[in-house]
Amino acid sequence: MKTAGVLLTIILVSLFGGIASEAEVSQNAGAAASSNHLIHTVQAGDTLFSIANKNDMTVESLMEINQLTSTLILPGQELKVNENVAGPDSADASSAGSQPGSNNVISIAMQQLDIPYVWGGSTPDGFDCSGFIYYVFKEAGYSLSRTNAEDQHARAHIVDAAQPGDLVFFENTYKVGISHVGIYLGNNQFIHANDGRGVQISSLDGAYWQEKLEGFRRFTVE
Repeated sequence: MKTAGVLLTIILVSLFGGIASEAEVSQNAGAAASSNHLIHTVQAGDTLFSIANKNDMTVESLMEINQLTSTLILPGQELKVNENVAGPDSADASSAGSQPGSNNVISIAMQQLDIPYVWGGSTPDGFDCSGFIYYVFKEAGYSLSRTNAEDQHARAHIVDAAQPGDLVFFENTYKVGISHVGIYLGNNQFIHANDGRGVQISSLDGAYWQEKLEGFRRFTVE
């Protein structure tokens, strides 16, 4: 009987020892994977774009690695970010020359993500492209009239190098001439009210937007 008990003990120890080892391997693999990322604790005023921009990421990649299904984030929330972040010199260089209040413009714009497209709309109930620009810049403290993309293009000033918060204009989309406008986010991305899709982030690297790109302009505070 004692011999049988010893054998049973050996079998159980071997069995559960093997299971524990597999769990440890899995845990170590997870730790190795997470070691490729740092943790950012969300602060008041943070947006997904501001966090992504600081850590050389896109909003899409930030949402993907954190398995986010919404752009809503709350102070105290912990997010994984890239381990390799831009140094102070890079951050200073990227913000130099940006228009006054550009961070505020971007923050307000990002809060409108996924709001539906409504022709003629200029409120959070729904936007068209120029109505989106009007609302965001008005909320950021700019004095604007509710006009179309063509008029906004005429009012804004040409810039030599695009900075986050600048306007990005497109031509010959649904009509000849200036016909669409968005807000440049940096990293070749822009946010805009897109017909059929609502407020979304798109890339200037896409073939369609490359073909239709007219240029960048900037509002001045009045």
